[in-house]
Amino acid sequence: MEKIKKQEGIEKDEDVYLLVGSKRLTKERIYQLFGVKKPEVKEKDQSPQVRVRMEDIENVAYQLAKCCNPLPGDEVLGVVAKGKGLIIHLKGCPNLEHFLKHFPERVVHVDWENAQGKYPAIVRVWAKDRVGILGEVASTFAKHSANILQAITKSLKTGEAVMEFTLELSNAEHLKRVLQALRELEGVEKVSRVVRA
Repeated sequence: MEKIKKQEGIEKDEDVYLLVGSKRLTKERIYQLFGVKKPEVKEKDQSPQVRVRMEDIENVAYQLAKCCNPLPGDEVLGVVAKGKGLIIHLKGCPNLEHFLKHFPERVVHVDWENAQGKYPAIVRVWAKDRVGILGEVASTFAKHSANILQAITKSLKTGEAVMEFTLELSNAEHLKRVLQALRELEGVEKVSRVVRA
């Protein structure tokens, strides 16, 4: 890291991550700095299914935060994390709020571009516990092309059922349509997106 900073004329580790994430510091340049011949290995295409633009830099390498599972179309911010590069968080995520309060210099503005593919999001449903409610909820997901990756259900002594689903969705608008359809089901009392601290 010190050699890269010296050669590139930068001071902070975070700046190295930003250079790599923005593809201004390539693998080839890193190999060159350390006198290493580039490995003769075919790499799989790991380009993201959705592009992210950070300020004046396009197509930035990033990861989606697992605490809040942001979707294309959501309002988001990026956090420069040591050893991980740029992490995209949903605005309002408790973990993002922590960075905004304690490390604001590591938070950057980002925008979604060219959204494609499917992304995980967690949805929680509270409903009156009755025969068939789980089937109706699952059927609603199927009607709206929301694949269920995981389901956790629990019956409470109050006569309610709490169901939590990890879904595959295209974007924030897709999630909005699914949540609205769930609210229209008989017996459903509350529906929310899950964001973990």
